[in-house]
Amino acid sequence: MSKSLKKALVLIGIFYLFMFAAIGYTLAIAFEKHQDVMDEAYFEKGLNYQETLDRRALAQKNGWYVDWSKSRLNTAGHLYTGKNILELQLLGPVKIPTETVVSLGADFRAGGSQIKKMALTQKGENTFVGEIVFPSPGTWEIDLVVNLADQGEIAESKLIQVLPAER
Repeated sequence: MSKSLKKALVLIGIFYLFMFAAIGYTLAIAFEKHQDVMDEAYFEKGLNYQETLDRRALAQKNGWYVDWSKSRLNTAGHLYTGKNILELQLLGPVKIPTETVVSLGADFRAGGSQIKKMALTQKGENTFVGEIVFPSPGTWEIDLVVNLADQGEIAESKLIQVLPAER
């Protein structure tokens, strides 16, 4: 075998080793940053889209709305990384149905990392409280869904600024 052929084969071998290392590194990054399906009921929501719109229109027609005025989001205008307590009021024409479920989700706009949806607990007649943990600063979108049983459904989204934790 000539020296030039030997050099060519060695270079091709090094190239293949480099390519396998690059593919391995790419796969390692992909698995590290992997996220599960954002919403398990995604396709069911699409199938029941008109029903969802009707439920939201019913809640609006019945006079239900979410009051954020006493929430820290409204008073401070921002939240901090780490644990935050959110409080909101659900106001309407009649007493809140006992089957009411208030859920909250958050999505990091820049990176796509999502905090799983969580339920807020009722504190008082029309006040709901929940704890949310933000792992990083930036602009986050909070999605609030209030299921009022036979009274309809409220859905709201808010963009909020999350600042580094106070020290």
